[in-house]
Amino acid sequence: MSPYSNAARLNPFDPSSGDGGQGLRTIVVGAGAAGSALVRDLGRTPEFGLVPVGLLDDDPLKAGELVGGVTVLGTLTELTELAVENRAQVVVLAIPGLAHQKVRALATAAAAAGAAVRYLPSFLAALRREVVGSDLRSLDVNRLIGRHEVHVVSSDVRAVIEGKRVLVTGAGGSIGSELCRQVHAFGPSELYMLDHDESNLHRLQLEIWGEALLTDDSLVIADIRDRPRIQQIFRDLRPEVVFHAAAHKHLPLLERHPSEAVKSNVLGTDNLVEAALATGVERFVLISTD
Repeated sequence: MSPYSNAARLNPFDPSSGDGGQGLRTIVVGAGAAGSALVRDLGRTPEFGLVPVGLLDDDPLKAGELVGGVTVLGTLTELTELAVENRAQVVVLAIPGLAHQKVRALATAAAAAGAAVRYLPSFLAALRREVVGSDLRSLDVNRLIGRHEVHVVSSDVRAVIEGKRVLVTGAGGSIGSELCRQVHAFGPSELYMLDHDESNLHRLQLEIWGEALLTDDSLVIADIRDRPRIQQIFRDLRPEVVFHAAAHKHLPLLERHPSEAVKSNVLGTDNLVEAALATGVERFVLISTD
């Protein structure tokens, strides 16, 4: 428990303080000039719908300080913990010029707390003027990570994933790989990533763990259309939670080759459902609607 959490709950912009305000509980990352100006602006402009409940900064000496009437709760490395503790729904990155690698790490930490991410464009650093709330942008994760963003997990479902054996199918794809990152942030006891493309699995393991020795059970090469193989995997790994993201997704192409669409999207899904039922899977989540 952060020693500054009580101070955060008493700040004048917090709806829980009894002032009747409405808005999304927001943590601002960056207690410098941009963050300070943003907090003041959001406090004056409730129509933006963001209610600051705390700030974070990479300077640990700022912890406990008040910036625009809002408490600096801790450092950037504590983002997930403090966002959960303060029930944050939005995280705003207010450090102009932040490196993409750092933005990516903070976005992952925010996702682990079930919070959406917004940011201030880096060019604001060159515009020598005060930051205002209208400068906010939603974080375009597609451009940041080069694939589609998928939010299927939040802090409300942490208990479903934490400490459980989780299997993600289609793990090497655009949807499955981002899903694996989000699930990994919730601390499953095991994360099994299944795909028929070993190169994509190798890349994904490298991105999530920082190394890819290919010597553990986390990577599973299999075709969901192979019923005996899928049954064997479920018997051996005994997943408790399954996220099924494997599917063909390009409709015009599939309309020209419908048999392949049926094999993967229909029969492949049926294979997984039958294996899940046979081995007592607790939860089966179908991600793709294709």
